[in-house]
Amino acid sequence: QKKSQQQQQRKTRRRRPSVDLKDDDDDDDLKDDFDFDFGERKREQNRRSASSSSRRRSEERPRSSVKSSSSPSSSPSSGPVVPSLYVSSCGGSEAVALEKWRKTLKWRLENAADDALRRPQPKYHAVKRLYPHYLHGRTRGGEIVLWELVGALDTGPLRRGEVSTDDAFRHFVFVHEFLSAKFDGEETKLVTILDVAGLRFSQVDSFLIKLISAASQVVDNLVPYRARRIYVANAPSWFSAVWNSGIKRALPATVRDKVQVLHAKHLPQTLADLLEEVPKEYGGDMPLGQHDDELAMLEAVCLLNAGGSLDLLFPGGGGGGGGGGVGGSLGSHQERLRDDGRAPLEHNDDREDDDDDAAEYGDESARLLPMSAGTTTTTT
Repeated sequence: QKKSQQQQQRKTRRRRPSVDLKDDDDDDDLKDDFDFDFGERKREQNRRSASSSSRRRSEERPRSSVKSSSSPSSSPSSGPVVPSLYVSSCGGSEAVALEKWRKTLKWRLENAADDALRRPQPKYHAVKRLYPHYLHGRTRGGEIVLWELVGALDTGPLRRGEVSTDDAFRHFVFVHEFLSAKFDGEETKLVTILDVAGLRFSQVDSFLIKLISAASQVVDNLVPYRARRIYVANAPSWFSAVWNSGIKRALPATVRDKVQVLHAKHLPQTLADLLEEVPKEYGGDMPLGQHDDELAMLEAVCLLNAGGSLDLLFPGGGGGGGGGGVGGSLGSHQERLRDDGRAPLEHNDDREDDDDDAAEYGDESARLLPMSAGTTTTTT
């Protein structure tokens, strides 16, 4: 009965608002009840509508952010952004390139590559005297040119312990990090010219092999696809023997097939066709060591050794690998340079009979170990 009465009262309340309520006190109460009930329902509807709108916005926000990162390589779920040079060098396979790039990032972390442009370089000049090398312009195809004067090599500091293999290793990391910061980041391409004029047979020993191995380890792990070509200039007659028995094995696997020997007879014309700026020593105008790119690297070293920051030279943070450059660090150095296990050539201390030894060894080795056409081509 109570329920029936309550239902009857509710029906009455719904009908009563249409009645004139001005002169009836009881009806004023009913009007107030009706206004209260109607207001509550309206407010409840507003709260539900606001809650529903808020929920829809929160659901739509993640979807819009994922959509803005439409490229698979830039999506957070697909890992780090892979440099296009890696993709093109891996035959267009993004999966293979991504795996190789992750190995590069891991190596950078283990060897503190991101710190190279923040640390002083106290052995910079010593390594340059030990193994002269200079930046000098670009090729006509746009690659950076690095000259390495192997014939002017002086392994004395290595023998005396003044410079260690690890010092050389750190130096080459710095050079490549500088190239990334100054030029095109991980897309930087490099052409190296190895001038072996003046190289003596006795200099091709374990110290030279270790030095080349240190440089090769950096190239193979830090910038595996940067070296586009390697030209060997002024090679002596016995060079093919030591190339096959020692030097070639010390080079990264990624660059062995890119080596080309230039005959001395055609060297001037070949360099003129290849390079935008030929050094003075090879018929051009500007001497090696005086190019703006080389002087910029020297300026960076002087600034670091004086306790300064390269942010003055590279305000944008540089272009170092893994988004590092001058700013940001991926970690601290955890692994030192290790022996790669290759059997180096025995050191020959007898320098007086270099020519006789070279001729005897070179003639015999040229017959037994000819330079492989598959790994080295000759420009005629």
